[in-house]
Amino acid sequence: MNVNATSSTPSKHRELHAVVIGPGRIGCGFAGDVLAAAGYRLTFVGRGAAIRALWQAGRYTVRLVDGPRATEREIGGIRALEASDPRAAEAIATADVIAVSVGTAGLPGIAPLLAEGLRRRTTPVNILAFENEPEAAAILRREVLARWPAAAEHGFSGALVSRIVTRRTGDPERGEPIVFVGDPASSFVVHAPSLRAPLAIIPGLQLVE
Repeated sequence: MNVNATSSTPSKHRELHAVVIGPGRIGCGFAGDVLAAAGYRLTFVGRGAAIRALWQAGRYTVRLVDGPRATEREIGGIRALEASDPRAAEAIATADVIAVSVGTAGLPGIAPLLAEGLRRRTTPVNILAFENEPEAAAILRREVLARWPAAAEHGFSGALVSRIVTRRTGDPERGEPIVFVGDPASSFVVHAPSLRAPLAIIPGLQLVE
């Protein structure tokens, strides 16, 4: 049952902040895209070459292809942090919403960072696992609670994504822009009872029971 498929833009009085853990095809090409479109300032957290490329470029492009037509939008003003950087936990502590896209096997590996960031918070926050895996949110919640049981006050939900992001191109070290290529679909479904108020306002978000 579709509980709420409406959306609006965030308040103009305060800049909202989203943390995206996992700078891959779905993390950047979908989660980062819809959050940026909703007016959120983005901080990407990850490891290795992908996060270094985003740090160097400070921006990337999403190219949405629909048959012979293609549209592009640039997502700029982003921050990119190594997961080992102390500022990553601080970003989690102040975020208005947290998106995770690291693959199911990678969820236990990010649990210590999430637990540390959530430990510093004074308000509840929702963590959305963009993994297209029914048990992803349960796995992530269990791993985080094992490290900090009080994290149970926060929301953990999976996110079923409609977009297929086929590839990433570009190498900033060669002067090439980073481009994520996918289809135009922009809706995603999350489990409403697993979330905590206040809910993030994101176009395309569909809450179901």
